[in-house]
Amino acid sequence: MVLCVPALYAALAVDLEDVRHRPVLPMLRRARGKAAVTDGLIGTGGDIEREPGVREQL
Repeated sequence: MVLCVPALYAALAVDLEDVRHRPVLPMLRRARGKAAVTDGLIGTGGDIEREPGVREQL
């Protein structure tokens, strides 16, 4: 029962966020997690070209 309430809250928050395309309920995200949600794909790319396994050119 102790784990059910936070799990249901998280599921509800994620579902509402998916439907409304913006954060609705607080999910306690910080720094990089919050930036990933609010900035979209453009803001999250960052230094992807320097990550291992990413080729310069195909």
